[in-house]
Amino acid sequence: MQKRIIVVALVAVLTLGIGQGVLAFGPGLGLSGTGGGRSARLGTQGASGLGLTAEQQKQLSELRLRHLDETNDLRLSQEKLRVELQALWSAESLDAEGIAAKEAELAKVRVKMVETSRKLRTEAEEIYTDEQLEKMKTQLEGQVGQRGGGRGGRGMWQRGSRNCIF
Repeated sequence: MQKRIIVVALVAVLTLGIGQGVLAFGPGLGLSGTGGGRSARLGTQGASGLGLTAEQQKQLSELRLRHLDETNDLRLSQEKLRVELQALWSAESLDAEGIAAKEAELAKVRVKMVETSRKLRTEAEEIYTDEQLEKMKTQLEGQVGQRGGGRGGRGMWQRGSRNCIF
């Protein structure tokens, strides 16, 4: 009887552990882009209805890889600063000057990220044809209405997603 309880408990713990792992990679977080989130607009999968040529798909993939390489240090720095800032906010006694300094550093990194994203957007726009850009603009406007860009929801235009169109 005791072995049976142990086995049932182990199965329950294992099931919960696997379930948490599966939930961690919910819709929009995978590399496939099938979740419809920002990941769907990165790469060619989000632009599947645009009739991209093989050459355009290749150019967009190369552009995205180059962008990831260029922003790797910035993303790492941003995450490091977030952790350091969280530690400052969690401290027993708050250091207002230290917090302000870290937030200023983080703001500088964010500005660099936005500048890089805008550069990426400009380069991506050169790959698409005028018809594809118009169709994409129409699709994005439709998605904003569906997602509810107003209060209470994240909306499509927050967190810099308009800075990356592919």
